[in-house]
This record gives sequence, structure tokens and C-alpha cells, in this order.
Amino acid sequence: MSQSINFLKGLPKSTSRLPAALMGLIVLITLVILAIISMVLELNNFQTYKTLRMTQGNLMQAQEDFNKLAKSYPLLVSDIPFVKRVKILEKKMQAKKIELDSLQHLVMRRGFSEYLFDLAQTTSNTLWLNQIQINHDTNSITLNGYAIRPDSVSELMSQLLTTNSFKNVIFNLFFVKTIKNHPYLKFSIATHALGPQEEAITEQTAPAKNAQGVK
Repeated sequence: MSQSINFLKGLPKSTSRLPAALMGLIVLITLVILAIISMVLELNNFQTYKTLRMTQGNLMQAQEDFNKLAKSYPLLVSDIPFVKRVKILEKKMQAKKIELDSLQHLVMRRGFSEYLFDLAQTTSNTLWLNQIQINHDTNSITLNGYAIRPDSVSELMSQLLTTNSFKNVIFNLFFVKTIKNHPYLKFSIATHALGPQEEAITEQTAPAKNAQGVK
């Protein structure tokens, strides 16, 4: 009696494995797809890089234009509100105007020697000056002195109007007073205020007169 075992019968009749050719085709297709994706990504990266460089160039150009604009028109690029900037500029302009007026006043005003020259030319022998006050800041002039005759003071005021230094000066105030036991009198003429000379004289004389009369 004999027995035999056929192991081939236990093997599956069909296999689930793909053929080698099909596997190779799938791998090839996968590689092609990956290559295409890689090329698309590279192209996209290149376009992005190109756009970035262009944007950087535009940014640099815009920065240069902004700097030029800031130099030419600083008000347009300032962070301070426009109304406040205008007020600040007005204050600066007013300060500059005051400074300019002060400089013009210093440059254009007459020298003290010019006043002395004209006084020397117009002062007669019948009077003499002992105090001359000229204030350019307040535009005030005060002349104090002594005279032999009262009409000499009026003559002096008339003669001063013919000089270059005093032609625009208006003496609104003046007074004269006699001095006891002396053959002459004191006088004072001024544009605004007679000054301390008036206080020293008022003990023996009447109040100051205006420029239309002489005591």
C-alpha cells in the first residue's frame, strides 16, 4: 500500500502580484509626475523671486522719491497735524519778523554824531545845551539847556525842522523858566516826556506848556 502527497495542490492557482512590466510603468509614471511637479514648483519659485526683486526695486525707488519729496515739501511728509504745523510756522515767522525789524532798526537809524552835528549847526549863541537825550528804542528826544532870551528856544525848534536829523521830529512839549538872580533861563523841549529836568524846575515855575506857547 502506498500514499503520495501533492504539495502543488495546496498552492493558489492564481497570484495577486502585478506583472513586472506594469510595476515598472507605474514607477515611470510616478517619476514623470514628480518631475513635472518639481518643474512647476521651480518655475513658481523663479516667478516669486523675480516678483520679489521687482518689488524691492520699486520700494527703493519709492524711498528715494519719498526722501526727495521730504526735502522739497517737508509739510507733506510730517506726522504733525497740518493745522498745528501752520501755527508753529506762524510763530517762527513772527519771531523772524521781530528779529528782522530789530536788525533794520539798528541798521537804518541815524548815528548820534549826526544829531550832534545838526545841533551844532543850528544852536545859536544865545543858548546852550547841557543835556541831550536821544532814545532810538522809544523814538524820543529831550533837549535841556539854558537861553538868554525866551524866543531863542522857539527859534531853535524852527531851525531843527530844517535839518536832516530833526526834520521828522515833532517836539510836543517844552517849557522855560527864569532863574532868580541870573540873566538867563532854563528850558526843556521834548517829543514825549520832559524827563527829570522838569521835576527839578517845577519848584519855581508853572506847569509845562505845549509847543504852541512860550513862557
